Amino acid sequence: MKRSIQLVLGVAAALALCAGTANAASIAVTADAALNGSNFGLEVTFDGLTAPAYVRDNTPDKEDTFTASFDFDPNTWDNGGVRESVVILSLNSMAGEAVGRVYALQQSSGKQRVRIYCREESGIFRKGMPLTLGPIGGVPVRTVSITYATGAGTGSCSITRTSGATITLTNLDNASKDIRSARFGAVVSINPISTGIMYMDNYASFR
Repeated sequence: MKRSIQLVLGVAAALALCAGTANAASIAVTADAALNGSNFGLEVTFDGLTAPAYVRDNTPDKEDTFTASFDFDPNTWDNGGVRESVVILSLNSMAGEAVGRVYALQQSSGKQRVRIYCREESGIFRKGMPLTLGPIGGVPVRTVSITYATGAGTGSCSITRTSGATITLTNLDNASKDIRSARFGAVVSINPISTGIMYMDNYASFR
């Protein structure tokens, strides 16, 4: 069941721009960033600044199970050959604690990838193996989704990209880490040498 209103960026332009930080790696709603048939998308520009820039979904209500999906084009984002990553989606619990994250990862070889990290009761993140998207400048638009469930040793977290490739973490001890908000864009871990742009669009979330 769809739980929250899909983020249609052409309508939500003012919200998107207000949710970011003024001195951040900037975000803008543009027609160039439109993906998979939409009219507008979120364009994230990396220009040597490390403060975050994102939109926020405040509709989750203590969700024990949660799925979020979005269309992603890393486009010209480049870390200058350095193996680095940036959080592009964060699932948050009480007091804004990040409990599930999707990282965009660039390998030193130039391959673009995505990867999940999920937090347990100990505070430690478990991480999944990365999913390859493609080379810099040559990645097709991908739909990425993260599915999250809490449990006392029975929790799980998985990431899926277009074509059905999935990485799943199981037996998570994360019973108290329910979802209360999500952040989407350049959220955290922004490398100051990053350049270029990413396109992100069609965010939707479900319970």
